[in-house]
Amino acid sequence: MRPRVPLPSPRSSIRVFGAAAIVAALATAAAAQTPFIPYYGKNNPHYDTFNWQIYTTDHFEIYFYPEVQPHLERIASYAESAYQQISADLKHDLSFKVQLIIFKTHSEFEQENVDPGAGVEGVGAFAEPFRQRIVAPIDDPPDRLYGLIVHELTHQFQFDIIPQTLIRRSVPLWVNEGGADYERGQWEPLDLMVVRDAAIADVVPKMSQLEGYGTAGPSRLIYNLGHAVFEFIEAKYGKEGIRQFMFALRKSVIGGGEDAYEEALKLKKEEFDEAFERYLKERFKPFRDKERPADYGRDLSPNQEKTHFAQALSIGRPARGRHRQPQRSGARHHPRLLQGRFHRPQSDARLRQGHGIRSHRPDGRGPDGEPVDGLVAQGRSARLLRAHEQRADARRAERAHAQDRAANPDEVGG
Repeated sequence: MRPRVPLPSPRSSIRVFGAAAIVAALATAAAAQTPFIPYYGKNNPHYDTFNWQIYTTDHFEIYFYPEVQPHLERIASYAESAYQQISADLKHDLSFKVQLIIFKTHSEFEQENVDPGAGVEGVGAFAEPFRQRIVAPIDDPPDRLYGLIVHELTHQFQFDIIPQTLIRRSVPLWVNEGGADYERGQWEPLDLMVVRDAAIADVVPKMSQLEGYGTAGPSRLIYNLGHAVFEFIEAKYGKEGIRQFMFALRKSVIGGGEDAYEEALKLKKEEFDEAFERYLKERFKPFRDKERPADYGRDLSPNQEKTHFAQALSIGRPARGRHRQPQRSGARHHPRLLQGRFHRPQSDARLRQGHGIRSHRPDGRGPDGEPVDGLVAQGRSARLLRAHEQRADARRAERAHAQDRAANPDEVGG
């Protein structure tokens, strides 16, 4: 006899149904929000196992693995030289040893897990603000690699001068990145062009009001303008002016200090922005004065007001019987430009009538040195002419022989 199971009360049924509905809804929501659950947070590739070792210098702890060891002394020399350069410019020493983690190639650098997601394809290296670490690949040319180390090490000096844990408001991005590029001392042609174009087009933003990337222009515009700002400060106040500006900014963002522009540069924010814009316009004045095409060159295309021709051609001399195509410059092809200048291979009849391309040899001979009776003997046309003459001679000889046989059948048959 099966035991009886009491029927649930209507209230308990409602509770059970409600709980089941909630669980089903949560499961559906989780499935909808994370369709890639097996892969979420696991897209950082790890292909290699690195046998890390530490090499210590005066100011660095260099983390390396055996494949990097042949380059270790060179990297250590770059790092110490970069430290001496930045320390002398800012008159500041770090109270800690920087941890420099190096990878042999950028593809191995992308496997780093110091800051997952930071070592992506478009990132050359990065500096960590809280644990004094620099992570970088070393597969750049020597000058660029040294500049890369200088850039990232400058960030560690900036983080030490202005501790990130004490600031009450953020340091402008152009200060950090522009100062690092300034210490690096290398202008990429495209970066300098961006600054020049901003100065010529009168679109230089007010740097004292700019905190992040801004709302317009290329993403590196702030890096480049910051680099130019530090060059402006050096030109006007010397390297000591840069040091005073950084320490005045420290007081300003931590709290209790005056405005950094007034304390270090004796300029109000508006005066600083105006002075920087004047500096850029004066620096790129030669480009501002040359904004017409006539200042850079002469227009060689035909004047359409005076002629119906629409382009200019440069005809090259044919090489070994091959006709070179004319070099064109201008808007569109005009068939009249080719008259008397460029000829296709002619038929045998026209060659016999004296039409064709004249020989470039002064003696009137063809490329093979044989006389051609005043006609061109170049390439295929000359071969066609000679073959035609040989066939004609053979036909004439055959006709003459046939006539002899018809006139003297006995002699031929005897």
